[in-house]
Amino acid sequence: DDLDLTPEETGIYAWYMKPVLRPADLTDYQSTRNNLLLLAKQLSIPNLNVEAKGNLSLKFKGNLLHEHLAIENGEGLSQLVESILEDNLKREIFANILENAIPHLMAPLYIGVARNIRRRLSQHRHHINRFRELVLKGQKEEFENYEQKFALEVVKRGIPNGSLCVFVSTIQEKRHLEETRKIAEAVETILNRLFYPIMGRR
Repeated sequence: DDLDLTPEETGIYAWYMKPVLRPADLTDYQSTRNNLLLLAKQLSIPNLNVEAKGNLSLKFKGNLLHEHLAIENGEGLSQLVESILEDNLKREIFANILENAIPHLMAPLYIGVARNIRRRLSQHRHHINRFRELVLKGQKEEFENYEQKFALEVVKRGIPNGSLCVFVSTIQEKRHLEETRKIAEAVETILNRLFYPIMGRR
């Protein structure tokens, strides 16, 4: 809702998903657990294609799935987490701490660079809303062939717009625009290689 207030300057930005457990999700142990499973699916690393080669033309190929909260397999979260979720008051405190973890204790979904941050974020918003419309109209072919990976992933994972937030860092040094952009791009490259945002494009 506040994207129109972001600076019209060159800089770097990072999208995050707010891990919000709403009051309805905290009514009981099972609701909270189910919502944590949904968060886990929305924040899972995309499937990895793996290939291994050995001597004598030995080859293995396959996909790896990310099961970071292995609740899907009937396993528990952990004894500590399970005990916290079973208590009403502790569940509320748990949800408050989780929601306030952003951005300092969370990994970004996507890191980008832009000459004009406000314009670029508006483009992201436009593509996310467009994809949502295509899904509602059942026009999946056009949806899946689109190149806007971040917007595509947001919609495919069922992340509501209200759960997204973005943090920006503008470049204070006043240099030639193209030079500033190149420096910002170099920083973006390093940040992507260090933190591997799950919806990163490169």
